[in-house]
Amino acid sequence: MGLLILLSAAAGLIVVVGTWSLIWVMTHPPRRTYGWAVARQLPASPAEAGLRADEMTFNFRNGAHAPAWLIDGARPLGPVFIVVHGWSSSRYQVLGRVPLLARFASRVVVYDLRGHGDSSARNTRMGTLEVQDLIAVIDQTPTDDRPIVLFGPSMGAGICIAAATNNQAGRVAGVIAESTYRHLVEPIAAHLRCRGLPTQPFSALAALYVEAVLGGLRPFDRAHYAAKLRCPLLVIHGSEDIVCAQAPARQIADAAPHGRFLLIQGAGHANPAETDETGYLGAIETFVNEITERANSQPAPTRLPHNGHIAQQELSI
Repeated sequence: MGLLILLSAAAGLIVVVGTWSLIWVMTHPPRRTYGWAVARQLPASPAEAGLRADEMTFNFRNGAHAPAWLIDGARPLGPVFIVVHGWSSSRYQVLGRVPLLARFASRVVVYDLRGHGDSSARNTRMGTLEVQDLIAVIDQTPTDDRPIVLFGPSMGAGICIAAATNNQAGRVAGVIAESTYRHLVEPIAAHLRCRGLPTQPFSALAALYVEAVLGGLRPFDRAHYAAKLRCPLLVIHGSEDIVCAQAPARQIADAAPHGRFLLIQGAGHANPAETDETGYLGAIETFVNEITERANSQPAPTRLPHNGHIAQQELSI
């Protein structure tokens, strides 16, 4: 009997320590900063990637702030793309994707999520509070009354979908979600599985902590938010994605009133553009042309006033 109690206590301790260690790793991803890009001989600024850009800072409700680039696009009358990167990424890491998106945009906005890159926040909230941050970004972004397209891979995709349900005066004209997942437990379990580690009960407990504590018991299910979208949604997914399964991504697209799903054969997680650039760009071009035509046929969206100095502006949400 004493041995059984000892073994049970040991098992409980393993679960507690293992789960808390997982949560710490999840909320403190490695920072992809300027030095990270230089060390890998990657462009460390838009200029090094042959792009013209302005720098600015987004300010969030709780005092956190994040640097951003406002990069010129190839279509002066096109929409403004706001790019929301994924977990353990940064604006430096997604800079390589910007030239593809800039073909369809008047401007591409790239910023660091909290706990990533050069963000002042010490840790990420795993796509919970980041939704409110993105709503603030939408409000602080100068668009010249151009429609906004939210674009995000992986965690960024879910943030875009959730934020677009709070569509300020119809300013978000469309959402492109790449390599997305429906429930947080899905990528957590996949990352553990890829490393040969046990997935349960650690992934379920870690997801529960994020949703209950960090998310304040708000719904996390991305299909739940997709069903509330008033703008079109394009979900792009790779057939060989081992981090985010294909079925939940399809469910998200199916839940949206104006959703569509594109499967890129042979693509893995967050690399469909590298696998089939022609199909990838063709789908985005069709999507952008449709929403631009739709936006041009409607009255211009109402702009929320700001003080003209975006880097100093605060928004209470």
